[in-house]
Amino acid sequence: MEHRSWTVVHVSYEVQEGDTLQSVAETYLQKNTYGKRDIDEFREGIRELNDWLLTRDLQKGDVLRINYWEKVS
Repeated sequence: MEHRSWTVVHVSYEVQEGDTLQSVAETYLQKNTYGKRDIDEFREGIRELNDWLLTRDLQKGDVLRINYWEKVS
């Protein structure tokens, strides 16, 4: 049986003009190599890490905390 190791990656992303939570989630979901994840689940995970998103939308210059899983070589 093949042994696989995974690590959680923590990044900060500065919101650019035209970004939406959906577009940022779609970009970072592609980096998640742990396994198939639903875009809605991933987007809500970003919202949970950045609880200020509960009271307002993204604005240019905001900094998002984002976590995703990555396979360790």
